This record gives sequence, structure tokens and C-alpha cells, in this order.
Amino acid sequence: MPEYKCECCNYKTHIKTQFDTHNLTKKHLKNIDNNTEPITPKTDKTEIQELKDMVILLCAKVTDLEASLEECKEIIKKNNEKPPTYEAPPTPPPSPAPQFIYVSPEPKPEPKPEPEAKKETCNPMYIAKKLDEDPDNKDILPIDDFFKIGNEEVDFNFDDINDLNDVGKKYAIDKIMDFVKNNKKILPFRYQKSSWYIKGNNGWEKEIIQSNKNCKTGTSDYNFSIIVIKFIFIFANRINRYFNNKYGGNYAYMSDGEYARISSEVLSRESYRNSDILKSIGHFC
Repeated sequence: MPEYKCECCNYKTHIKTQFDTHNLTKKHLKNIDNNTEPITPKTDKTEIQELKDMVILLCAKVTDLEASLEECKEIIKKNNEKPPTYEAPPTPPPSPAPQFIYVSPEPKPEPKPEPEAKKETCNPMYIAKKLDEDPDNKDILPIDDFFKIGNEEVDFNFDDINDLNDVGKKYAIDKIMDFVKNNKKILPFRYQKSSWYIKGNNGWEKEIIQSNKNCKTGTSDYNFSIIVIKFIFIFANRINRYFNNKYGGNYAYMSDGEYARISSEVLSRESYRNSDILKSIGHFC
């Protein structure tokens, strides 16, 4: 890149326009008046080089234009050598479709409207009566008999337990949920119209649970569903029986410190809220 230099002003630049602007400044003109020797920018060689570069660039452009011109000539030549394309004559419009005279048939008599299906009611007495009359519920045991220790229909598979520390609250809820899912037909409770119905000694009836809004879990004021009470009771019995058989009888496993945790966190209903179990099984009832 050329360098433009003003010796009288001690000014240097590589941009010619800046150098020309400098030459018009008052400082430069004043320095010229004080300097007897004429100042001439040393740009002869630079201008010659710029002219050479310009000539080279123009020659390159001319070469590109000549190549483009030859290419256009070849395209025109090939197009002229193609045979003329045949244009088919226009297709005549289709003949008009035949017209038919349509005679509407005699109107059919309107069918009688079917009687509307009776809407199911949310009346607890109606639902309880319906459950009583359902033949599929005839052989279901009342809830107290169903959850007796001697009823072997209520059991859980504990083969996935390796040690006491495998048992936790979630483990118990999952086991109860699996049991409900696989034994729906024999269960003495049903979830109907957002309410729980229990089969007692006198038939089916809606379970009424007092509000636990201001009651804390683990206190005597908490109102448990009978379903939760029965399930925690039978689950504790079955898992104690399983560990007793596994560890050789005499309930020796109870001396393990881990059993104290299971007893308070898993086998005691005070550790649960009704929703912990009822929400898990409601989908299957």
C-alpha cells in the first residue's frame, strides 16, 4: 500500500483522499509559506502502479465478457438446431350431459323417537340399591369379614423384598394398589360418583368421612376411612407373617433396629392420610 508523506508538516497517511485534505489545511499552507523548498508528494510510482492494476482488471473483465459471449452463442446455436415442437389442437368442449327428470318417492313415515335412556342419579340410596341388586356383587363378603386375618384371599406378594430396609411407605401403597387392580370383583368397596360405597352386614351404603381440614396426620382427631384402616391392618399382618417365616420364626426379626422404622412409618395408619391410599386405588374401583 503506498504511503503519502508531507515532510514540512511531518504528516503520513496511506489514504490519498486524507492526504489531499491535509494539503488544504491552514497548518499546511502556513508551513509551505515558511518553507522555501517546494513540497511535492512522492506519488509518481504509486500512480503508475495503480494504472497498471486498472489495466489488468479491465483485461480480466474483457476476457470474462468474451467467454460469456461465446457461451451465449453456443446456447443460441443449440436452440436453433432443435426440431419444432408439435402443438396439439385444442380439445373441443365436452358435450352437455343428458338431463334426467327426477321423481321424488313418497316420503317415508318418520320413525318414532326412542325413549331417552334414564340418566344415572347421584342419589346415594339409589347407587347403594343398584349395588345391592347387581348379581356380580352377590358373593362379595362384608368388609369386616373380607379383611379378617383368616381370609387368605387378601394377600400380597413380598418375594421382591431382600431385607427389612426395602420396605417403605411407598412400597406398601404400591402393594395395596396392585392387589386392588387384580381383585376388583371381590372387593367390598366401590368408587361411584366421587364417593366410596362400602358393603357391610346390611348391604351397600355410602361411606361418610368427617372433614379432616384442620386435623393433622398422626393425631387422635384425624378421621380415617374404613378402607384405609382395614388395608393397613391386613398389610401389617401379612408382612409380619412373611418376615417371621423368612427369619425362622419366633419373630426374631423384630429385634432388628430397622423394624422399628417399619413399624412406625409403614405399619402404623397414623403415618398415612386417606388420600395416600384412596387416590391410588380409586381408578381401579
